[in-house]
Amino acid sequence: MKQVWLALAKPSQAVTLVLAHVPEGWTAEVVPAVLTERQLRLFREVSLKPGEIYRITKD
Repeated sequence: MKQVWLALAKPSQAVTLVLAHVPEGWTAEVVPAVLTERQLRLFREVSLKPGEIYRITKD
């Protein structure tokens, strides 16, 4: 299973933040991604603060 998370953090911090929220044994990595228009709208609506993460669903 793959999940996509948005993180307002440095890449190394983003990985750590995501790993704290996924099941034990999962891995996380920073990947370049092009967000869909819907995902960009969601990113603006969520208004993450530094150090926050948010899981988005795949279109």
